[in-house]
Amino acid sequence: MKSEWRDYLVSLGFADPLLERAEEVVHFFTDIVRIKPTRLFVSEYRDNDGPVFNSLWLFSEDLICEAKDFFQQDRFDCIPLRNSMTGWEIVARNFDWISANESSRVTLTITFKHEVYGILQASGQNCLALVELLRSYIVPNLPPQEVRS
Repeated sequence: MKSEWRDYLVSLGFADPLLERAEEVVHFFTDIVRIKPTRLFVSEYRDNDGPVFNSLWLFSEDLICEAKDFFQQDRFDCIPLRNSMTGWEIVARNFDWISANESSRVTLTITFKHEVYGILQASGQNCLALVELLRSYIVPNLPPQEVRS
């Protein structure tokens, strides 16, 4: 696993055995499926007990891959980045799009063809990582919209 990904995971509160499990998931996608991911993101939210990690996402030049409920089971899927997205919606709370604080929350819902959805959640500083994913991977890969007069 890339050292910057490990640092990111630790910044979210990952420790062993969660770090080890994340490495297993990355290994599956890189060595078994043979994708070349360029970005890792963990979808998470906060409850009264602290962070809840619900999905680990890997982005490559042409795929979005998700490991759902990755700490409990192997439940993996991938979808093409290009020509499969139909839109996105973002909902934010206590976030100014420049900096984040402990109460910042962002949820990004990506809509794909055939009624498939990807839901990515972030809290605190992780909101900035989610906005960067939107900027770098989602918006540039949306199909051009038809302009009707």
